[in-house]
Amino acid sequence: MKVNRLKLTFALIGCCLFFWVSYQTLRSYFKERSQNPAIEKQNQRAAAKSETLAETKAKAEDGDAAAQCQLGYFYSVGQGLPKDLVEAAKWFRKSAEQGNADAQVNLGNCCYNGDGVPKDVVAAV
Repeated sequence: MKVNRLKLTFALIGCCLFFWVSYQTLRSYFKERSQNPAIEKQNQRAAAKSETLAETKAKAEDGDAAAQCQLGYFYSVGQGLPKDLVEAAKWFRKSAEQGNADAQVNLGNCCYNGDGVPKDVVAAV
């Protein structure tokens, strides 16, 4: 009887240790992911621009390259709009043609992956 209790105690301690290590591993993984500098930079840009979608769309239609890039991003992820990769690529292209570096990178990714445009690795570069 004492041997069974001892085995049960060690099994319980082992399970607790396993779950604690798993928890700590997942916690550090998600903490590291949330501190990704690229994501932080994008979140800071979005927070700095407290514009509504309508204001961004109006500016984009008036030819503002930054607003065009932002609108393309909204379409690409479906933020406030239905996700539409063709429309996203269209706005990235308009902005990229005005020299917006972020839009040029985004349009290159669209061309490379074939998101909203025919896949073209040469044009992506």
